[in-house]
Amino acid sequence: MAVVVFIDSQANGAGGGDVIPAGIDFTNVSVTSGSGIEVTNEVTFTGLSSPINVRAAWTSTSSSPTKAQWMKNGASVQSPALTYIESTIINNDKLKWQTYAAYTHPSGNADNGTVIVTNETRNATCTMTVASPAVVSKVGHGYAAGDKIMFRTTGALPTGVTAGQVYYVIAAGLTADAFEFSATDGGSAVNTSGTQSGVHTLVSVLDTFTYVCQYVRTGGGGGGGYAEPPNVN
Repeated sequence: MAVVVFIDSQANGAGGGDVIPAGIDFTNVSVTSGSGIEVTNEVTFTGLSSPINVRAAWTSTSSSPTKAQWMKNGASVQSPALTYIESTIINNDKLKWQTYAAYTHPSGNADNGTVIVTNETRNATCTMTVASPAVVSKVGHGYAAGDKIMFRTTGALPTGVTAGQVYYVIAAGLTADAFEFSATDGGSAVNTSGTQSGVHTLVSVLDTFTYVCQYVRTGGGGGGGYAEPPNVN
């Protein structure tokens, strides 16, 4: 069994309840309007006594991916932008994710993908064993069975683990300072093999959801006449 230990001076190892919000659940986004603008439900963050940095990163099936922005307490946090976007959240803040599917494409073309929402304030370096099952170690990690996580690395993760993929903490092997994880909620533990390198970061995943949005035609005709809808700020 091989163990590699890393130190990351930039990671925030906070694992206390002050930076762990109560359950977050954004709804999937579907096409509901002809404006090119779609939005999730509004989620209220509770259980926080310190600010957290919430990130949304999304995949896309389009060669011209959708833009998006966070809407916090009814106001835009940033102009519509390509993945990823962030917002600083305090207790009782309300947040929703809004798409902006507006590029020079014919009306009816669409984009879809998956959004991963993470609590960047809770990020921390970790160790991972090359073993069956793989064990992640982080002193006082604060995770419970069923919590969603993912990993980032400056090098290479062991074979069997993919950076940026969402995994689930499982009950088997769960202690205050270590845990096993699965590709599905309550599923079998991930086994690892091969070698690893670089600095691994354990990332707290608050939620995942899917989106669909449709490009719109805002005027003109012929070979031109396609323009972005008015700025949604």
